[in-house]
Amino acid sequence: YDLATANNFTTTTAGTVTITFTNKSAGQSGCIKFVNASNHTVNAHADVAINATTLAALATSGTYYLNYYVTAASGNNTILVSATGALT
Repeated sequence: YDLATANNFTTTTAGTVTITFTNKSAGQSGCIKFVNASNHTVNAHADVAINATTLAALATSGTYYLNYYVTAASGNNTILVSATGALT
């Protein structure tokens, strides 16, 4: 997700995906409509802090709502990400 272009995104998987952010700045936040089209594997970049159980749940087909908050422009675990359970 390129944070220089937007703060809110929609993603529909077509295979294995990695949650990755670029052009980060402390204080940025936003949301992502995340649609896993077919039980695709979901990974997180090292700078993303997400609960392992939540990340594993995103691998199940469905539509999810993710929120993120950038705590620092660089470093591991600096982008906090949370997600709802499957909405559909």
